[in-house]
Amino acid sequence: IMDADKSITATFSNQYQLTATAGDGGIIVPDPQSDDGNYEYGTEVLLTAVVEDGYIFDQWSSLDIVIEDPSSLSITVTMEFDVEVQASFIEVFELNVTPDPEGGGTVTASPEPVDGVYEYGFDPLK
Repeated sequence: IMDADKSITATFSNQYQLTATAGDGGIIVPDPQSDDGNYEYGTEVLLTAVVEDGYIFDQWSSLDIVIEDPSSLSITVTMEFDVEVQASFIEVFELNVTPDPEGGGTVTASPEPVDGVYEYGFDPLK
């Protein structure tokens, strides 16, 4: 009821939610870290994918932002709205091949693995 002078204080928050989800094979480390995933408008958050043994980093993906280099281990997100980002990893397996009998020949890979790694599902016997 307005029957005297009154004061009202309005408090506005310019915080936005960053949701970073890692698939099997790794974790995401944000810098700066946030206890609740909320960041002030304009904050630049560096996200780094940390890969577990037995996996390689695949890519970043998001429906909310354009990721310039999705295969980079680190990306920077500028918080101007709520953002969801995913990091995906690929499980890798070791393939050891030796000639039998030893010294009886050589073994070559064709095609050769990229950085010593074949993609998941590659059949080396075909």
